[in-house]
Amino acid sequence: MHACKSLQDLPMDILLSVADNLDLQGLFTLIHTLPHLAPYLSTAHMSTQEIDRGTILHLLAEEHGTRIDLFETAVRKIQGPQINAQDTYRRTALSTAICFYKISMVGMLLQHPNIDVNRPDKYGIPPLQLAAIMGSTYIISMLLDHDSIDTSLPLVPGGQALATAARQALKAGQKDQYHALLEGLVTQTRLHVDDRNNFNGTLLSKAAEAGDATMVSVLLMMRDDDLASSSRTNPTRRPLINVNAETHSSSTPLTYALILNHKAIIQQLIPRPDVDVNLQGFCRPPLTLVILQGDTDTAKLLLARGADLKADALDFAGRTPLSYAAECGHTEIVRLLLERSDVDPHRVDSERLSPLLHAIAADKSDVVMMLLCRGDAVCCSFDLVLHSPAIYCAMLEHPEWLALWPRCDCLGCGYYHLNDPAYVSRPDWKQYVRDYYLK
Repeated sequence: MHACKSLQDLPMDILLSVADNLDLQGLFTLIHTLPHLAPYLSTAHMSTQEIDRGTILHLLAEEHGTRIDLFETAVRKIQGPQINAQDTYRRTALSTAICFYKISMVGMLLQHPNIDVNRPDKYGIPPLQLAAIMGSTYIISMLLDHDSIDTSLPLVPGGQALATAARQALKAGQKDQYHALLEGLVTQTRLHVDDRNNFNGTLLSKAAEAGDATMVSVLLMMRDDDLASSSRTNPTRRPLINVNAETHSSSTPLTYALILNHKAIIQQLIPRPDVDVNLQGFCRPPLTLVILQGDTDTAKLLLARGADLKADALDFAGRTPLSYAAECGHTEIVRLLLERSDVDPHRVDSERLSPLLHAIAADKSDVVMMLLCRGDAVCCSFDLVLHSPAIYCAMLEHPEWLALWPRCDCLGCGYYHLNDPAYVSRPDWKQYVRDYYLK
C-alpha cells in the first residue's frame, strides 16, 4: 500500500519516463495501477505491440472486469491501421473483444475510422463469423450495421446469402425478417463448426494444437449452450460441437493439448465429462502421453476422472501407463496407479517386460523397492531373451533388491547363466544356480 501511494506521488514526467522503458505487460500493469496516467500516455505507448500478445487493447479485452474508460482511452490514442494490430493468432482487438463478449468494447472499436471489420484470424475466420460462432446476435447486428462489412467473405456454406439478406433486411427496417435471418445465420454457422475440410481438422482441434485457449473456451461455451438447448427441446439430438473429433492423424483436441503441453487448454478439457480421456493420439493413450512428459499434475487430473479413465490401456507397443511410469521413475504416479483396482502390476508388454522389470532395467531404485515391498515380484518371469528380473538385479549389483526376491526351487531364475560362458562351461552350473538362489 505504501509503495503504491509513493508511486502515485511521483511527478508525471517521471512516470512517463518509466512508461518509455516498459514492455507491453508492464504498461498494462501500470495503467491498471495508475489509471489516471492513461490519458497522458502517448500514441506510441498505446501502440506497443508484441508478436504473441498483440497490443494493450488485446490485454484489456481479455481482462475480466476491465475499466471501460481505460479501453476507451486506448482506442482514442491509437491512430491509423495500428488499431488492427494482431496477436499470435492473427486476431485483431475487435475479434478478441468478440471472443470475450465485450459488447461495449466492440462498439468503441467499430467507431474507429481505421477499423478493419473483415480481417480474418489465422483460421480464416472474420469477425462476423466469429460472432455467429459465439451466437451473439447483438454483436452480429452491430457488425452488419457497419458500412464496411463484407457479407461475401468465405463464411460457412450458405452463410454468405444469409448474412447478405440479413443486412438488407436490417437496412430496410424489416425487423421480423431480419431476426429470422439472424437466427438462421447462427444456426448455419454452428452446424459447420465441425467441418474438417476448412481447417484440415475441426476448429477445436486446430485451436488446441495452436494453444489458443481463448478459441477453445469460445467453442466449449458454445457446446455448453447446445447441450442446454438440447436437453430442453430434444434430449436425443446430437450436440453440434464434437469435442472428441479426430484429425486425419487420429489425434483429438485433448491429445494435441497434452503432447504440446498447453496447460490452459488441458485444464479446460480434462474435467469435462463429454471429453473422452481414453481416445488415443500419436499411438498412445492420454495418460501415457502425460507420464512420458513427467507431468504429475496433469496425471492427477486424468486419474481424477475415476472410472471414466482406462488406467491400464495399452499403447502401440503393448505397454501400460504403469510400465512407463515405472521405467521413468515417477514414484508418485506409480503409487497413484497402484491404488487403482483396474491396474494390473504384473501385466507384460509385447517384449514380455513387466513394470517391475522396466524399473529394474532402468535402475529406478525407488520404484523397484516400492514394487518389491508390495510383493509384486514374480520368480519365474522372463523377457524374450530369457532374462528374469533377478538377472537384472544381479547385473546392476543391487543386493538389497535380491534380498527381497522370492526364493523357489526352480532353475528358471538362473537361465541368465546360459548367456555367460563362465557359467556354461561349468559342469555343475545347474547346481550352482540352485545353490545361489536357495542358500
